[in-house]
Amino acid sequence: MPRRLRSPVQSPPQSNAATGTNEFGDIVVTAQKKSENIQDVPLTVRTVSSETLTNLGAKQLGDYAATIPGLQVDSGGAPGLQTITIRGITTGALYGSSTTAVYVDDVPIGSSSTYAYGGNFGLDILPYDLSRIEVLEGPQGTLYGASSMGGLLKYVLTTPNLSTSSVRLGGDVSVIAHGRGVGTSGRGYANVVISPVTLAVSLSGSHSYVPGFMTTPTALVRWGRTA
Repeated sequence: MPRRLRSPVQSPPQSNAATGTNEFGDIVVTAQKKSENIQDVPLTVRTVSSETLTNLGAKQLGDYAATIPGLQVDSGGAPGLQTITIRGITTGALYGSSTTAVYVDDVPIGSSSTYAYGGNFGLDILPYDLSRIEVLEGPQGTLYGASSMGGLLKYVLTTPNLSTSSVRLGGDVSVIAHGRGVGTSGRGYANVVISPVTLAVSLSGSHSYVPGFMTTPTALVRWGRTA
């Protein structure tokens, strides 16, 4: 008697929030405010993993912006003072409103108002517990509001590990040609399991010192002649 064979029921792939991948090695993103395979997202999404940031030695947003097509970061000369542009859509740096939304997980950061100089400031963080960075081309007003006309820059943090405690430390030493002093930076991360499978806490922090490299004139000489 012929028998009909049934394929075994397979459970859906489980995602790993710490790496942004599932058990099949697919890239998992939260571009539509839910975890899903990047191939199933009907949007242009680009990701930068924490491993890539480490291999690049990235210390700030501009260090990896050149690796993402369409993403441009124009520095204003001070930390956090910069204009983030995706696909060239911007209102200008002078009294302009932001056209690129910046999120940490699902929390919006910054202002879209011209009165708060929203177009002049961009969040520039590289926390030690960063899982990945997602960049979406705009407009993304339906999911992320009016400030995402050009697109979205999203920092996705790792979730605390409920089974294993861990600590990571890192640091750098640098010098600047003709600068004064030595530059240092330090980073730290700790995952503490308080109650296994129930409660865990993760903490991360960083500090960076850049030595001065600009010469400031200390005297002004004026020449003149009286009649």
